[in-house]
Amino acid sequence: VEYQERHQDYLLELPQSGERMDRDGLRRLQETFPGGMAPRIQLRRVTGSGDVWFAESLIHYADGTVFHGVSRVEFRDGKMWRETRYYAEPYEVPAWRASWSKPVVEEPVADEPVADEPVIEEPVADEPVADEPVADEPVVEEPEPAANREK
Repeated sequence: VEYQERHQDYLLELPQSGERMDRDGLRRLQETFPGGMAPRIQLRRVTGSGDVWFAESLIHYADGTVFHGVSRVEFRDGKMWRETRYYAEPYEVPAWRASWSKPVVEEPVADEPVADEPVIEEPVADEPVADEPVADEPVVEEPEPAANREK
């Protein structure tokens, strides 16, 4: 299903390793992950609007390591067209700033882990269905042109 949600001209960039993959290359990566088990991905936040969206996640690998992930996704023709992924290993707060920094409060947006698939939330009764991904920040709508407003 995910494969069909990627545009035929889909391109993934992984700047840290200097790689580019088309949608067939990403499929091969997913099918041949070392150890035969893809990591468990826990979505933390989705923000964006229009055709550009960002997702932050925690990535849990089979060996117990956890990385932070950020993906930037552009859509074209209603499908994922361009994606850039960044991965960061957690580290301890340096001693020089530990006395005045505060810990991050983890607030996942999804209870279930996701693996390289867009999050689709079921609407709650009496709640309108959104056409775009759910974001944790309010969407600011453009004001209606004065000509269209009731007087």
